Amino acid sequence: MFKTLAVAGAATVLVSILGTPTAMAAPSWAMPSLQGMNLAKAQSLFTETVGDQGPQLQYVSNASIFSGSVRSLSTWQVCKQAPAAGKKIAAKSQTVVTVNRPGKC
Repeated sequence: MFKTLAVAGAATVLVSILGTPTAMAAPSWAMPSLQGMNLAKAQSLFTETVGDQGPQLQYVSNASIFSGSVRSLSTWQVCKQAPAAGKKIAAKSQTVVTVNRPGKC
């Protein structure tokens, strides 16, 4: 009887430490290197990397140069990105690129 209780107790402790076998980690990705790219290509690479479950890539134009919105992605160049290339990102991460006209970074 004592051996049965000991084995059952050990199994309970092990499951509580390791978690349930169906528990899955949230997906994560490595932030791709987008700096210097045309924004259309950068957006395509970002979407290819994170898929439908990843975060959205946000665009910020250099307000001191241009205060309009980003419309045609192919007419913009990625000047900076956050987080940096290679950093781990998750579905709720904030991912932002600062853009400007080509050659104006």
